[in-house]
Amino acid sequence: MFIVFRQNEIEKGYFKRKKQIKRIRKSDVQTVKSENGLPFYVVDIPLCNGEILWNGIEEKCGRYASRIVASRDVPIPDSNRLKRYIPTVLPSEIIFNTAILVLKSALCRPDSFALTLTDRNGILARRANELLPFSSEVRIITRTPEKYIRPAAEAMNDFGATLIIRESHSPAQKREIVICCDGATAPSMQDCAVFSNKKYACGKLSLCGSNITLTPEHSGITSDYINPVDFAGALSELCGSQIYSSAVFSDTEINSIPCDMRHMCECISAFCTSNAR
Repeated sequence: MFIVFRQNEIEKGYFKRKKQIKRIRKSDVQTVKSENGLPFYVVDIPLCNGEILWNGIEEKCGRYASRIVASRDVPIPDSNRLKRYIPTVLPSEIIFNTAILVLKSALCRPDSFALTLTDRNGILARRANELLPFSSEVRIITRTPEKYIRPAAEAMNDFGATLIIRESHSPAQKREIVICCDGATAPSMQDCAVFSNKKYACGKLSLCGSNITLTPEHSGITSDYINPVDFAGALSELCGSQIYSSAVFSDTEINSIPCDMRHMCECISAFCTSNAR
């Protein structure tokens, strides 16, 4: 469970301001049920000239003060209790989902490229074998090879395929697509097509994504100031909800130029059919 900060801009005028702040500080914490998961909470906060009036907010958050989802533009003060929650699992899943969607539509020949997944913490080990239909050479970069023991065995038993497990990246001998789910790009990827959620990531093709589409109910709660991935990640990781487990990026770009998913698929197809490096 976690807390969402709902911003309330304070009106001008001394008496209006005082009355509004009092009303916000006395407002109840709202409990919101989540689909197939635990509930989360919404706390109204007063915002004056872009700054939060923090008095009383920590107490209002109670036991979930260390699990705050708020606008990235609002700094959270140093405190033993108040802490912003930054998701670590769902963003990796969204990068993976987006790459899978593109690969399905690009229809590249499996022998035309190597496919590399960077997953240093083993977050996506259970999904690694979803990559096998797309490429005849699937490589995994991880610091936790023990998490890939079972997927590697299943790859051999079910597909007759080998997962190539490595601790660091080195260039493949042919075209290479990297699904960079842990944010750890490397200079050796400069000739690759790299999926990530980081702008200006390395690669001949830098395929970057941001934002996802929330349900109308959740969009109404987060408004336009809370990062949708922050909210969906907290819902997934802290409430156990699976509603966004299949989410893909809604905003995509190639080499910092905005594009739609169709264009991304075309670029990947052209990348794989062009001459080898």
